[in-house]
Amino acid sequence: MSLNVLRCKGTFVSRLFIAAVLVVLLGGCRHSMQSNPQANDALLALKKLQAKTETGIAYNEYLSALGDANFAVKSFLDSEDAKSQPDLSSSLQEAIKWYRAASEVWSESTGEYATSYEPCVKGMVTLPLCDSYPELVTPVFKDSSATEPGIRYQLAMQESWEFAKFAVENANLATKGQPIRDSKNFQAAFISGLRQHYPAKP
Repeated sequence: MSLNVLRCKGTFVSRLFIAAVLVVLLGGCRHSMQSNPQANDALLALKKLQAKTETGIAYNEYLSALGDANFAVKSFLDSEDAKSQPDLSSSLQEAIKWYRAASEVWSESTGEYATSYEPCVKGMVTLPLCDSYPELVTPVFKDSSATEPGIRYQLAMQESWEFAKFAVENANLATKGQPIRDSKNFQAAFISGLRQHYPAKP
């Protein structure tokens, strides 16, 4: 057998070995994401919460569903798998952040002294929502009765839920091994589009 033939066989065998290793590694990664029960539980809990916000839900029921989702997400984030799946982890954290924001906005918008709009600064006091979620702060609209940037509660609820929904979709992509989308760009575009068609007066 000639030296060239041996070289060809050696190269072929090496390629087969490399291909086999890649298949095992990639297959293992996909399997670990798809079969991780904690990741699946977290995503399912968030999807259930999302579905309830789209069909109508009472505040107390929302808090209960949020608690379930938060527990499921935290269980995954505390696991070893979370460290090896940064896109999934960050997307789940982002989703919970905005569902929690919606609950805080909802809470502030109800009660005896509830209003549709609250300025970020009243005297020396800053509205906590403005500090915690600056993305939800609405600037002063032309022809608006508002004189200071603040939180328009109905608008802030819509934005929070849309941001959470986007994060859930990103988490779903991450479980499939697909790249996630940029949340900051989405938030900026969504805010611009929604506020452009929103009534000027709070």
